[in-house]
Amino acid sequence: MESTDMNSRMSTLTIDLDRLSDFRKSETSLLSAANDDSSFQPNE
Repeated sequence: MESTDMNSRMSTLTIDLDRLSDFRKSETSLLSAANDDSSFQPNE
């Protein structure tokens, strides 16, 4: 019984991590799109 409960917790955690990584990817693409603005000047 205990191992089944642990497995369900692990799968729930994995799903949460997948959601978080998807969120981070979309957030990063939004940031890079904002940085692609013509007014953005990279420091050299």
